[in-house]
Amino acid sequence: MGAKAIDPDLARKTMISAGVTPLVAFEKGRTPWKSQCRKCKRVVTPSYVNVRNGHSACRYCAKGGVTEKEALVLLKNAGAKPLEAFPGFKKPWRSQCIKCKREITPRLNLISKTQKACNYCNRRTVDPVEARKMALAAGVIPLIPYPGAKPWKSECKKCKSLVYPTLRRIRNGQNPCGWCARVRIDPQEARAAFLDAGLVPIGKYPGSNKKWKSTCTNCSRVVYQTLGRIQSGISGCTYCSGRKLDPKEALKIMKQAGAIPLEEFPGGNKPWKSKCTVCLREISPKYGNVKNGHNPCVYCSGKKVDAATAVEWAKSRGLIPLVKYPGATAKWKVRCTKCKRTDSTTWTMLQLKAKNAGCSSCTIFGFKPLEPAYLYLITHKQKKAHKIGIGNVGARRIEKHQKNGWEIYRVRVFEKGRDAHTAEQAIVAWLRQEKMIGPAFRVGDGWTETMPSNQITLSSVWAKVGTASKGKFKPVAAKEFIQ
Repeated sequence: MGAKAIDPDLARKTMISAGVTPLVAFEKGRTPWKSQCRKCKRVVTPSYVNVRNGHSACRYCAKGGVTEKEALVLLKNAGAKPLEAFPGFKKPWRSQCIKCKREITPRLNLISKTQKACNYCNRRTVDPVEARKMALAAGVIPLIPYPGAKPWKSECKKCKSLVYPTLRRIRNGQNPCGWCARVRIDPQEARAAFLDAGLVPIGKYPGSNKKWKSTCTNCSRVVYQTLGRIQSGISGCTYCSGRKLDPKEALKIMKQAGAIPLEEFPGGNKPWKSKCTVCLREISPKYGNVKNGHNPCVYCSGKKVDAATAVEWAKSRGLIPLVKYPGATAKWKVRCTKCKRTDSTTWTMLQLKAKNAGCSSCTIFGFKPLEPAYLYLITHKQKKAHKIGIGNVGARRIEKHQKNGWEIYRVRVFEKGRDAHTAEQAIVAWLRQEKMIGPAFRVGDGWTETMPSNQITLSSVWAKVGTASKGKFKPVAAKEFIQ
């Protein structure tokens, strides 16, 4: 039974799919079929069977689309001359470099991209003789022929150690000997370094960049440290240095501080859900803060309070809250049970023992905003400073400043202390924000309201006081204040 006949139409489609257009009618499967390559436009004669079996339809494009004559031109332009016939576009072509006279085997597909044929002149390949010279100049004696890019068994001239550098490392200027470069360390020397750091190594030395299991001589814990970190001066034991925390020790410290953890140890700087042993509230202190001596409970330390407790505390100070508890630092509108005045306070202010009462008007100590008050501008020659300030009438605030060397420039009295306070704060804000003038000094009573006398005049400040003052006030002569 003979072979199955080939369909001419199917054969033509196969040739077109392979990139060539038949120029004559189909004859036989193995007969050369005159065609034209659609890529290089050359006339070629492939057989249908070869194309069907996967061979290239165009022998020129199979060699990169070049003829032997074109290949010779490319090779010559790249600085080489052939020693054999053109083997193909992607095959090694035995040639000779015109410049260095060495025998080379470039591939034309690479030459067409780089325009360079000789890897020696291009520094991609090293002559074994030159490689040996470079190794000797770097301080090592090769013990085997040049292996190429692989490690080269050699002997260090200085320490006589057996080393395996690569030529690339030598050409880059790096020390070919790891021992002399301190990249490699003698195991005995590494062990001595660990012992000096307070660690007793366990097992064989793993290398400078690998962790070595050891026992701390101080806390007896097992730690893992690298020689590199030891040599850089970092403490050997991560527990003793505080870089790592023992959950059992953390649990013990929390209990001693009065907090019972309700979950696993999360870390030193993360909130740890716990229960206070005093107020039995749920809290979330950070272990790092507790270890540094801070109270773990925000409620017992007074930093936080629930609304019910805040209301009871306000009532104990003679204040009736008029709105819901807004928070520790937010203003809280209240009414005094004694003077019946409406005022604003904060939880923080209510906790100050020096107040002795919640109402600012009824308190014995401190500035009373609803009573008459002075606003004064004084100066000090030795300190080279001016100062703006306020004080209730009868508090002898100005007289105290006079005893400390301050001289009165101007004084005015307000019927309401709050108006004096508003004017004072406006002057301070004007100095700091608009005039960009800071305090004259940063120590002593009332330093925050001072200003350098060489940066602004008293008359300028007092003129601003005139525009900042509101409410009823009148000037007061300096002679009324007797030291």
